[in-house]
Amino acid sequence: MSVWSSVRAYLRYRRNAVSKHGVHSPFVFDLVTKTFPNDETDFTTFPAEKWREECLANNSTINVLDFGTGKSGPRMISAIARRAAKSPKEGRLLYRIVKRFQPENILELGTSLGISAMYMRAGNPDAKIITLEGCPETARIAREGFSKHHIAADVRVGDFSATLTGILQEMKTVDLVYIDGNHRRKPTLEYFALIRKYAHNETVFIFDDIHWSVEMEEAWKTIAADPDVHVSLDVFHFGLVFFRSQQVKEHFVLRW
Repeated sequence: MSVWSSVRAYLRYRRNAVSKHGVHSPFVFDLVTKTFPNDETDFTTFPAEKWREECLANNSTINVLDFGTGKSGPRMISAIARRAAKSPKEGRLLYRIVKRFQPENILELGTSLGISAMYMRAGNPDAKIITLEGCPETARIAREGFSKHHIAADVRVGDFSATLTGILQEMKTVDLVYIDGNHRRKPTLEYFALIRKYAHNETVFIFDDIHWSVEMEEAWKTIAADPDVHVSLDVFHFGLVFFRSQQVKEHFVLRW
């Protein structure tokens, strides 16, 4: 997406977004008021924040294999940390969501440098985390970070289309899914269709960069409109999906 397209997408979001005062669902209001706001947590002590700084200072080059964008080739680790890793604001929200729902089985598609997985691990130190990465070299760096900072996360390497089914069969059920890889419409919808077979009524789906491209916006609209999705939240950088069959179907664009 071009810079101008990104600006227009953000302006559309801001025009439609409501504050907590525009939310009438008790479940969503509780989420917005208790989970979304910054709390008093000292994040400077978090392994995710320390590892981010270490990656930003690392000018070593690795050969990146990118199945999603097709932009493969040599890239500095510091550049990946600047451009591809989640911002502190986004990472901290991942931490608070995991802390709120306490999922036991977490699946991440798109490990990158491992920063997001570290935030989620902090939210529930007892969770089982399996994180998928297509690029062997990027996965190697993530594993180094997990080992250095004593993070229990299982990194699996390979094209998602080849590895996802077997991993889901191994996990048997998923409580929280964070999809941050292959930002295209068709693969995103395919991942959702496959993973939902292993989900349950309280499973949380988090989709990254739902406004990253026209394709991703189309994928997000399709997912939010799915009859089994009863609550969907657009906070621009993330899209959150809940099945929660006990609720009426509602979609929110929230200012965050």
